[in-house]
Amino acid sequence: MIFKKGQGKKLRKLWELTSVGFVIPVSIAVGLTIGYYLDKLFKTFPWLTVIFTLFGIAAGFYSMLDMIKKSG
Repeated sequence: MIFKKGQGKKLRKLWELTSVGFVIPVSIAVGLTIGYYLDKLFKTFPWLTVIFTLFGIAAGFYSMLDMIKKSG
């Protein structure tokens, strides 16, 4: 595939913006998983699951906003 001059930058920005949609679900899944296994370890279900899921949501939104800000 041959790109015209300047198309590479556009494709890179497009890739960055499409990856934003994966940031929030992955962050939530990581927080949920960590919280779940810590709850099983310490027998505190559901408290650590809830707390780490909220951390995952916050981290996802923070990362998403940071990615959007960097992309211009």
